[in-house]
Amino acid sequence: MLKEDYWFLYAILEQAAINPNIFYKDLKKDFKKRLLEQIKQFIDEAQTDNTKKVLPLKIIERRINDWKKPEVYMEHVIMPRLNWLYDMNFIDLKSDLSFQLTEIGNRFLFNLTLWNDIALHRIVSPTAYIDNYFMKMIDFTFNLQKQKYTIEADDEFLKCLENSFLLFKTLAPNRITFSLFANYTKQILFWSHSVMIDLEAIKRAFELKRIPNYIFKYQEHYKDGYIQKNKSI
Repeated sequence: MLKEDYWFLYAILEQAAINPNIFYKDLKKDFKKRLLEQIKQFIDEAQTDNTKKVLPLKIIERRINDWKKPEVYMEHVIMPRLNWLYDMNFIDLKSDLSFQLTEIGNRFLFNLTLWNDIALHRIVSPTAYIDNYFMKMIDFTFNLQKQKYTIEADDEFLKCLENSFLLFKTLAPNRITFSLFANYTKQILFWSHSVMIDLEAIKRAFELKRIPNYIFKYQEHYKDGYIQKNKSI
């Protein structure tokens, strides 16, 4: 949801932080203007930092500018997202359709704004940050107090790897897609063993040869790769 809907969710959360106890009708009235202002700022920074990101932003900007009746359209844009934020306990949505950030919502927004601080500019695409920090973000947002990954968890890591060859078979013999393994491992270690691991730590485990008998290849261009058994194991 965050990967696909980052622009709209961030804009709603930001307005809720700026205007505590904001009413839905007021958000709806100004949302197109606020959203376009935000996207323009993202475009300006993307042109400096990463010009490849400008075209998708301009497409979104043009689509928003083409809204003929923005306030009517806003009902289909804002309310489903408010309901999702409410379901996740990020906002407290009252019967009069006013809402404010909860403590969890404030921590969630803090994480998103922290990404901007790390990058020293507004994040244009959250995908890399979600891949690398999502488990830490969930842990901080919901105050779960999971443990950072250490080599003591290598045995559980290896079990995830072995299970992945049973769960995620490909046409190539003894080979699995890296992204499927990585997402599976992050979730299993987090929820079953209270351990947080991010994408870069998973890559390092292979690059430092801590996981023997497997060949790891990663293609930066595709942001994915594969893991292959080095021999019959």
